Amino acid sequence: MKLPPRVPLIIETSGIYGRRILNGISRYLRTHHRWSVFLEQHGA
Repeated sequence: MKLPPRVPLIIETSGIYGRRILNGISRYLRTHHRWSVFLEQHGA
């Protein structure tokens, strides 16, 4: 069995643009179930 894809993303989420990118990614993940997601938050 193939392992799920692992893709690192660095997205600035303090603005609307970055949050919309994450929204699009989450919509994609709902229809493509083989992905594994880890979110790490960093403070300023």
